[in-house]
Amino acid sequence: MIIWVTGRSNSINKKETKECVSFFAHELMSNRLCSNLYIEVIYNKRLYEKDKCVGVVDSLDYYRPRDFIIEIDSNLNYESTLRALAHEMIHVKQYARGELRDYAKSKKIRWKDEIIESRAYWSMPWEKEAYGKEKKLVKNYLKFKL
Repeated sequence: MIIWVTGRSNSINKKETKECVSFFAHELMSNRLCSNLYIEVIYNKRLYEKDKCVGVVDSLDYYRPRDFIIEIDSNLNYESTLRALAHEMIHVKQYARGELRDYAKSKKIRWKDEIIESRAYWSMPWEKEAYGKEKKLVKNYLKFKL
């Protein structure tokens, strides 16, 4: 796995960003899949202001995604930064394992075997999974770090 970090967070350095992204990846995916990933983390001080979110992930390849860009708001505190990274890494897992796929031209999304055209953000199953797992991932990371 290659992890690249650009920008600067107010609460976490680049070395720890790489460490926790790698930890989350290995908690969520097989070693084989992890070894084929390229992940760029970009800290953006205007992300929340611009997009009204604290983190977002995008893939450079929609067919068989292995290259990802994660943007995180750089103004978050330490715990919120870890939670945002964990949340977006869950989405990386969903894309990399083929559980989640965007059909950009039609604005449809496939979640596992279901095609979803539109739903409220909080009712989307991939978001439910990400919010449901992010706290435990962070807790495990903090134990690992000790």
